[in-house]
Amino acid sequence: MRRRECGVLEKKLLRKVQREHSLFKYQMLSGTNREIYENCNKISFYENMNEYFLYKEEISKEIIETGLQAENLLDELYQLYLKYEWLQITS
Repeated sequence: MRRRECGVLEKKLLRKVQREHSLFKYQMLSGTNREIYENCNKISFYENMNEYFLYKEEISKEIIETGLQAENLLDELYQLYLKYEWLQITS
């Protein structure tokens, strides 16, 4: 079940995440089988983050504002995840 959407900024963030996720899916699916296999961890990360934003009950104002400032939010989060691999990607 999808959570309720709140303010204008939150809706903007959700649209941004959805656009980036859709573009990522298109890019991944246009790759070869080998490229898809080699990127399976990145695919999993993007899927988890997309679900996080879709289903998280409440997203703080700080996260919304920071997310809107990021050029490619999911990619930046993925780069942080790679830098600090010990971080969990669960909500």
